[in-house]
Amino acid sequence: MPIIAPLRGWRYHNFPLPLVISPPYDVVDEHKVRELRSRHPYNIIHLEESREGKGPEAYAAAALLWQRWRQEGVLRPESSPALYFHSHTFHWQEKLYTRRGFFCLLKLEPYGRGILPHEETLARARSDRWELLRACRAHFSPIFGLYLGGEEETEALWREITKLPADLDFSDPEGQGHKLWVVKEKSLIEEAQALLASRVILLADGHHRFETALRYQELFQEEGNHDWILAYLASARDPGIVVLPTHRLLRLPLKDKLQKLLARAEETFFVVRRVPVSSLLHPLPAETIGLYAGREEAFLFSLRPGVDPVRVLPGEHPPAWKRLAVTVLHRLLLERSWELSWKEEDMGYTHEAAEALARVDRGEYEVAFLLPPPSVEEIAAVATSGAKMPQKSTYFYPKVPAGLVIFSLDNG
Repeated sequence: MPIIAPLRGWRYHNFPLPLVISPPYDVVDEHKVRELRSRHPYNIIHLEESREGKGPEAYAAAALLWQRWRQEGVLRPESSPALYFHSHTFHWQEKLYTRRGFFCLLKLEPYGRGILPHEETLARARSDRWELLRACRAHFSPIFGLYLGGEEETEALWREITKLPADLDFSDPEGQGHKLWVVKEKSLIEEAQALLASRVILLADGHHRFETALRYQELFQEEGNHDWILAYLASARDPGIVVLPTHRLLRLPLKDKLQKLLARAEETFFVVRRVPVSSLLHPLPAETIGLYAGREEAFLFSLRPGVDPVRVLPGEHPPAWKRLAVTVLHRLLLERSWELSWKEEDMGYTHEAAEALARVDRGEYEVAFLLPPPSVEEIAAVATSGAKMPQKSTYFYPKVPAGLVIFSLDNG
């Protein structure tokens, strides 16, 4: 049973928020890190990603900077505990969305006790977050969780929240809108706590941070702030929840034998040939896979009636995992039908269909496979069955920004 609590969050005091918040550390490359550092000397990326690299001196430098910013009043704590309700407005494929959620403290519990992971973690990334947490004793960015159920209660709570004036209302450099309500009213906090009390939370982003916080919690015998983690929670049915597709690109030389491969695929799939390339630029239906081979050659694949991945695919993975489009692509089409194998460096990934096609046209890759995005329901079905999603198959968009609310274990 998830337990949440308000916090005395640390926030920027009299600084231009569009210039000091950033995406989470794990979705920014070196070029983006440099850009964020140059935006403002107090951008949160200076704490999340030190200029000193990844050695002990980097984490020590981040800790000193974190201490200095608090001493100088760059960051100040809330006067009393609060929940921070946040609306995030953005465009995706020419459609306007608003995602609603709130920052809170989430009681740390091992996976399975009301909190479900959906992806594997990497030891190197866990080590990086471990060293930063030990040095700074703070969470600069939240984990992102989706709670299942409670849609009516969620709407009722948000009706109350939006009656209040927003404490912050701004647009970031990417043109996305943010509103923040700092809610200290006991009745509203208790309403949010009651809403979450009987829910299951699907961990959308922040698996490395969550597992690091669990490990840090084990260092202490007594109860304290180390028993909590900064979380951003939203309803899994919120209309602003967007999961992007993750398309695959392959460098294997397939074009010369493509017609033979297509014929073999027709034993398992309906193959639609001479598809307008423009159709691959739009979201694909849930059970459809697109193929682009350059030279304006595009194809669509869908399973034939009677071909059930649950029966056809070997192994102990649950049915929800076997029915995923990415599983059907990898296990049924590429491995079983076409008998392909490849090295990790031969496969690329992108969330943008236009970029996938362009990289094939430029000769960077031989072919591109376009996938539909997994639904939140599919991800939840995999997670509740005790399995993990295939690697590089989920990307929640946009990411919850770092720097809006910070949780200090020394004064939270």
